[in-house]
Amino acid sequence: MIDIGGGDSFTDIYGAKRFAFLIWSKALVLALGKPLVLAPQTIGPFTKPVQKRLAAWVMARARAVFCRDPLSFEFAQAMAPTARLSQTVDVAFALPFDRPAKSAGRPRIGINVSGLLYNRGYDRASSFGMEIDYPAYIDQLLSALSQRSDLEVILVSHVLSDAVPVDDDRAVAATLAARHPWLTRGPDFADPVAAKSYIAGLDFLTGARMHACIAAYSAGVPVLPVAYSRKFIGLFGGVLDYPHVVPATGMTTEQAVVMTLAAIDDRSKLAQSLAAGSAKAEQLLTGYCEELVTIFRAVG
Repeated sequence: MIDIGGGDSFTDIYGAKRFAFLIWSKALVLALGKPLVLAPQTIGPFTKPVQKRLAAWVMARARAVFCRDPLSFEFAQAMAPTARLSQTVDVAFALPFDRPAKSAGRPRIGINVSGLLYNRGYDRASSFGMEIDYPAYIDQLLSALSQRSDLEVILVSHVLSDAVPVDDDRAVAATLAARHPWLTRGPDFADPVAAKSYIAGLDFLTGARMHACIAAYSAGVPVLPVAYSRKFIGLFGGVLDYPHVVPATGMTTEQAVVMTLAAIDDRSKLAQSLAAGSAKAEQLLTGYCEELVTIFRAVG
């Protein structure tokens, strides 16, 4: 059983219900005596002792645990020192896509607004440890961009969730588009390939959804991720050596807006930082595939 845990859900920061499902599904595999592989994902953080112990128990019994960034690797190693750990990178770097022709008009600036962050989490009271006020950041950024007639600004919804409205990017995009009629709204994507193909046609993207940012990076589109957890810094800073990230802490809302506007104007400079990281990601994914082949052969 290969369990990817949603890429970032093997943690307790998203609440007890999600953690219970993630841990139960893994424990069931182990109880049935089947080999469990944790595919490349963020490990942690775990803030509660019981959840931390359960997670360590699972990792120690898994056939292999693949961490998608060095921070997760170090965290997992400290939690479960006997676990069979490897560091690789997010499998979304290998997601195929069709590259559309670049627009001959104004530069297309994508803004991926996270519904989860804009709504302040599942309990509508969480900041996820961010020091910037995310809704204020988005509102101030859009206010500043409304003065830029030289740019086409597009709201790119990346998480579409009918079951969990608070996590749905579309509803927030609709609200913002009604408030700012000058904005363009991107389509509702049928699948991840369609999302990445659309993002590949942009000239710049900033967003707080990890896989929207990975889609941009791996398609060669200058990107400014907005971090709400260490998973962003671990991947973009730790694996890709890409320093252009709005940090979760250490920056005010106003400073984050200034940084984002500067990144939009310096997008050609950001583009120069993409090639080396993409090559490293490809190398790490090749290593992951080779390790999977070894595991498959071992289990017959």
